Amino acid sequence: MSSISYLINYGRIPKAGSNGAMLLNKQDLIQYDHSYYGEREVSWKDALGEDLY
Repeated sequence: MSSISYLINYGRIPKAGSNGAMLLNKQDLIQYDHSYYGEREVSWKDALGEDLY
């Protein structure tokens, strides 16, 4: 998984803190993780076929 500060700084997941605190919603992080790895799986299956397991 990518660095959390990278994900926040580049807008991959929204920042939920104030006064310089770097807070985030756990569900946003989980959703990003699922979408990132889901997209990679789909692109590999498109390139190599469905029998990746």
